[in-house]
Amino acid sequence: MSLLSKLETKLEGAVEGLFTRAFRDRLQPLEIAKKIQKAMHESKILTVGTAYAPNRFKVRLNPLDYDYLSGISAAFVPELEGYISEYAGQINCRLADSPSVILVEDASVKVSATQIESEITNTPRELSRKMRNRAQRSSYLLHVTEGPDSGRQFDVADGETILGRDGECGIPLSDPSSSRNHARLLCANGEVTIEDLGSTNGTYVNSEQIDRYSLLPGDVIGIGTTSMELKVVHTV
Repeated sequence: MSLLSKLETKLEGAVEGLFTRAFRDRLQPLEIAKKIQKAMHESKILTVGTAYAPNRFKVRLNPLDYDYLSGISAAFVPELEGYISEYAGQINCRLADSPSVILVEDASVKVSATQIESEITNTPRELSRKMRNRAQRSSYLLHVTEGPDSGRQFDVADGETILGRDGECGIPLSDPSSSRNHARLLCANGEVTIEDLGSTNGTYVNSEQIDRYSLLPGDVIGIGTTSMELKVVHTV
């Protein structure tokens, strides 16, 4: 059973009637969990040998959703906070402090939508030092493990690099199932992020389709029939 499925079962037990027909069309805590999961991926911080995920989440809600959810928050918020701890372990990330979920009323948010703000609180001194110096410690490459370019290696340059079939791309791919401008890599301050550029066949990380994703060493990018592993190649 997946962590989300386990959470759904816990929520059903914690909040009686939450998933009944009367409330099915309202914003559900499980949808908030999915947004938090996405924020943990997009906002994690990579240091040499360690990745930190956000532990504090401010959930902005339309007043109608806030009125409904704040009334049952004592039942489901602890379950969300427990899920954050479990999910951090699943994606091999550490939390700098205990998980925290706070609901905030915000009239600018649409009904049944939510906006998530995430942060790492009580930043350890070691993490602060690593964050200041990470750009000087690590560089990366993509090692092609499957596809027409299998065996090739591409340096991941600082700044923006386009991956795709176009010969002008910073990382040109021979794979005919890749788009001409398929995805964008952004390397800044020791972090590498990949973003799909509206490609025909999509961009995948560890077999999951993504729009934008903060990469860790060992993550495998899938573009068409091509698989590429992100590797650290230099540590000072």
